[in-house]
Amino acid sequence: ALQIDDEEFHDKRVAGLQRRGQLALRLDNTAVDGGDKSDAKRSFGEICAENGFQFETHQVTTDDGYILNVFRIPGLVTEEQSNVTKPPILMQHGILDSANCWIVNYPEVAPAFVAARAGYDVWLGNSRGNTYSRAHVEYNPDKDEKKFWNFSWFDMGKYDLPAVIDKIQAETDGQKVAYIGHSQGTTQMFTGLAENQDYFKDKVPLFVAVGPVTKISHTGAGIFKWTANFYDILSDTCDLLGIHELLGANWFTSGVSSLFCTHIPEFCELISALFVTHNPNLDDSDRFAVYMGHEPNGTSVKSILHYAQNMKEDRFQVFADDYTDWFSRHEKRTTDLIPIENITEVPVAMFTGKEDILADLTDSRWTRDRIGDNIVHYEEIEAGHLTFMVGKDMTYFTEGVMNLLQQYHPLPTTQAKKSDEIDQELMNFVQ
Repeated sequence: ALQIDDEEFHDKRVAGLQRRGQLALRLDNTAVDGGDKSDAKRSFGEICAENGFQFETHQVTTDDGYILNVFRIPGLVTEEQSNVTKPPILMQHGILDSANCWIVNYPEVAPAFVAARAGYDVWLGNSRGNTYSRAHVEYNPDKDEKKFWNFSWFDMGKYDLPAVIDKIQAETDGQKVAYIGHSQGTTQMFTGLAENQDYFKDKVPLFVAVGPVTKISHTGAGIFKWTANFYDILSDTCDLLGIHELLGANWFTSGVSSLFCTHIPEFCELISALFVTHNPNLDDSDRFAVYMGHEPNGTSVKSILHYAQNMKEDRFQVFADDYTDWFSRHEKRTTDLIPIENITEVPVAMFTGKEDILADLTDSRWTRDRIGDNIVHYEEIEAGHLTFMVGKDMTYFTEGVMNLLQQYHPLPTTQAKKSDEIDQELMNFVQ
């Protein structure tokens, strides 16, 4: 148990406030200095509107009661009504992120806009607990913290994805839904397919995993390495202080962050590194600044701990509830494996980054080899973890992913316009 001395606590609290302020300042400066300040402060809908796209919000309730806000880009505002139903795509963001990540790059290359301009009906998920999905039919995220935040990415794959796909199919005449995930967004689908393939096999014609994450035994991301090495400290401190959410949208204006940075200053510093680190040779600095203007978006402590458990055990496994229990710890720490080798019915394409510190190539290759012949495309590109969103070179998506979509989830002949005609429509709107 942690022992707290009043005088020592006061000194630590002051230091914690200072660290919190420094961290907030670093993030704020990253979000605006040299970047596009207007897009950094615009909402998702406003960015869509300024670039000539339609925008909708749809609410989805999962079987376990979480209320998710799902965004939709049906097409360009200049499009005429058509009886042709567009094939839908679902894009799912990574940890601490939101649907914004798919539109923060330049409109010519932002993945959501590229797909929408080509003629797809683009849907964008917001995982439970993030800025846009902090709601539950019974629990308040700020008053019933322990109950509301008792989830990890496993639950997102089990509950969120089926609920969102059901909603999309209900709105699109039951069409199949191609899935594109980044980071934790891939973890969710790997989990969903491994645990409930029968649900997905007739609904999802293709799963594209960018910056794919299953087990993270070789990750270089400091936040996960520290959590794995000091798992008990993070888990016990959060339990003691009643902290079950990390890095929500109001993190830097709440007392929670000062408490957290007081007791675990090292973790606070690693949070900073997680956000403000990008590769200027690969990532566009201006669009990275826009990306930072929409961060952070929050996650559960349990999601971070679940990744750490997988790292410590060198396994892709179900969450162990009694992981810190010293007695019979081996039996309690090793849980059921998530059997990704059973993914045989939904084609999987993987794009991995050679410079990706979080989703290390060794772990990505393990995932590829574990799934085997069901991997229909595997490519290692010059990319870091955020390059998939804000890269200078986005041809992995504009060419690679789009070609795969046309192969496995093709546009109707009448919908597949020439790209130069659609680009002209966009230019006419902007002008």
